[in-house]
Amino acid sequence: MNKLTTTSTCKTDSVWHRPQPKLDGRSLMDHLFAKLSATYPNSWKSHFTSEMAMNDWRETWAEAFDEDRITGEEIKAGLSNLKRMYVDWAPNLPQFLKACRPKLDPVAALDEAARQMRMRQECKDVWSHPAIFWAAVEVTEHDMLNRTLADVQPRFTRALNALLSNPESINPVPEAAKRLPPPPVMPTEEGDATLKNLLAGLAKFKAKQADGGEGGAA
Repeated sequence: MNKLTTTSTCKTDSVWHRPQPKLDGRSLMDHLFAKLSATYPNSWKSHFTSEMAMNDWRETWAEAFDEDRITGEEIKAGLSNLKRMYVDWAPNLPQFLKACRPKLDPVAALDEAARQMRMRQECKDVWSHPAIFWAAVEVTEHDMLNRTLADVQPRFTRALNALLSNPESINPVPEAAKRLPPPPVMPTEEGDATLKNLLAGLAKFKAKQADGGEGGAA
């Protein structure tokens, strides 16, 4: 079999076929296919018997991405999900679309959200899907961290379903803002002396009360 090129010759005016300066002039589809080829070095190439076959795949995938309004973030999620969904064999188009938009179990998604919202306080959060993050934001960080999962599950599920029904509304997860630690409480000599005087005064008052109440107000 002849060596296949890694640069698209498709004529369709799809954003997925347009050269991208940040990718050294390669298209988004060529970049994606290169990623898939690197992940599945043998099985991916077996899909293509000719250059025409590869271009047919490029055209078909771009049309599907445009029709389903697949976003760049969903492509990233799909590439990540492939590692556990399709371990031994490169995916076809329906399988890749499924990896980009896996069905989210609201209960499992809420469990992830609760864990990652805590990790986000240390800028260590990792989200399997941006919709999970935004559903947690809709519930509010306070409730996610302080209420039980059973309490917030109905609100979280409604928010998650609303987001998934409108994929274009799902923005990427923003980088967590670093939080300043609370200022340390540093004891001072003056504060220590004041505390000692208060304790000494309290001890004298209790002693007078025990002796008959001479310490009462005059």
